[in-house]
Order: sequence, then C-alpha cells, then structure tokens
Amino acid sequence: MKVNVDDTSAVESVVYFAPALMAQVVLFLASMYFFIATRTEFRDAVLSRYVAPRLRRRVAGTFLEVEDKVSRYLLSITLVNIALGLAVSLVMFALGVPSPLLWGLMAGVLNYVIYIGPAVMAVVLTGVGLATADTAPGILLPPLAYLSLNLIEAQFVTPHVLGRTMTLNPFLVFLALAGWIWLWGPVGGFIAVPALLIAGTVIANIAPEQSDPS
Repeated sequence: MKVNVDDTSAVESVVYFAPALMAQVVLFLASMYFFIATRTEFRDAVLSRYVAPRLRRRVAGTFLEVEDKVSRYLLSITLVNIALGLAVSLVMFALGVPSPLLWGLMAGVLNYVIYIGPAVMAVVLTGVGLATADTAPGILLPPLAYLSLNLIEAQFVTPHVLGRTMTLNPFLVFLALAGWIWLWGPVGGFIAVPALLIAGTVIANIAPEQSDPS
C-alpha cells in the first residue's frame, strides 16, 4: 500500500505568489511617486496646448477638481477603514477569536478594494471559525459579525462621509474593478475607484466644451 503525500502547502503558495505581488506593489508605488512628482509639469504641459482663455480656465479647474476629489476620497476612505478595522478588532476580541488585531488590520486594508475585499474577508473569517470552533454558531458568528459591520459601513457610514457628489454607478465601479484587477492584480483594485473618479470628472468638465467655439 502506497501513501502519496501532497507537499503543496499554504506557505508554498504564499512563497510562489509573493514575488509577483511585491513586483506589482513596487511598480504601483513607483508610478505613484513619479505621478506626484511630475503632476505640475504634466498640468502645465496640458494647459499650454489651450490658447482660448475660457477653455484654459476650464481645464485648470478640472485639474483642481480632480485633485480635490481624489484626495478627499482617499482621506475619507482611509478614516472609514481605520474605524472599521478598530470595530472588527473589538468585535473579534469580544467573540474570543484569536488575533483580533490581525483581523481588524486585514479588514481595514481589504476594504480599500470594494466588493471584492469584504468578500475575501468574509471567507477568511469563515475559515477562522472552522479552525477555532466546533459548533455552527461558533463557526458562523465571526463572518456574520464582520458582514454586519461592513453592511453598516457600506450602506450608511461611507455614503454619509463621501456625500452624493462622489456617488458612482455600481455597474461602472464593477467594470473598473474587473479591468484594473485584470491589468494590475490586487493593486489595481485599489486604484480602480480613484481612476473612475478622475475619468468622470474629466468627462463632466471637458465634454461640454467640445461644442464651444471658444
């Protein structure tokens, strides 16, 4: 009788995917650095192509509006995610789940990737429940508690913080997530919504001027 041992483990999977993920993170950080460092030159180069004063002011206002919306979005979402992470840590601690700070940190980070991040977090906490409890309530309580907190955050807290001016079409958000994740992996999920905000702001400000003779 032969016993075949599968030597594939979670550690090996992490080791296999870690270099690709780190490469994506480094590429993203480098791109972000060069964008921030050269955004003024890029803006001046774009403005130099417009001679009409009215259109020039419109384009300059678009740049300012884009910077304002993206910065407000990132700051607001970061504060919301910190609060969510703290709430998840406290709830996991109250439920007796091991390493509550770890799950709170993970919940806050994954919440940057809307839709997909919370789904991954719910699956992870289900696995934690399976590993630490032997009853159905004990297994399901951690993911259900997290989903309840995430529901409150997504339906009430975040819309109130962001306001109606930054509300996006869910279908467009889904398409942006699918495209950016396919293009850039997990890091793409982080920049999908800011990129959609930029595109929406540019279209809303520039498109009406196409018919303007000035």
